[in-house]
Amino acid sequence: MLLKIKSNTDEIKNLYVNHGTYHKGDSGIDLFIPEDIIIKSKSMGTTIDMKISCEALKDNTNQYVNNIRKVFINNTTDDLRKLVNEIRDIDIKYVNCSYYLYPRSSISKTPLRMSNGTGIIDAGYRGNIIAKVDNISDNDYKIEKGTRLFQLCDASLDEIEIKIVDELSSTSRGESGFGSTN
Repeated sequence: MLLKIKSNTDEIKNLYVNHGTYHKGDSGIDLFIPEDIIIKSKSMGTTIDMKISCEALKDNTNQYVNNIRKVFINNTTDDLRKLVNEIRDIDIKYVNCSYYLYPRSSISKTPLRMSNGTGIIDAGYRGNIIAKVDNISDNDYKIEKGTRLFQLCDASLDEIEIKIVDELSSTSRGESGFGSTN
């Protein structure tokens, strides 16, 4: 998956310029907390705005791979001819796709829990990436700027390539998120 990341500030953008996964095969791109935040004790659903918006894209070659598998299983001459023509005419296009916001495992070292467990980010959403957290402690908890508590993952958990951009494509959904389709 290609993940385009947009931020309106150079400071936030610079956090992601040379960012990627830390190990080959990692599935998630860690997100940086953009500023110091105090999460009040016993609070529920406190919003953390990551101050980035994203667009996820996948290439459409999977449909061709599935056709190739079918042909080799069935192995008919007509199917092989069709496949050769189809491969010759493949036009790889990137299409918008949905992706997930998950807590990183290191969040367990804090009194914080992601309020909804998993964030499903629809393909057309272009608003800021936002996490909601609960503080299960009797004490306020300070999250320091630059801390990584959340990650974005492809639905298939394949590796993610990131690209810093100044603009994202527009969609009918736009920036409508969190309960916008009630």
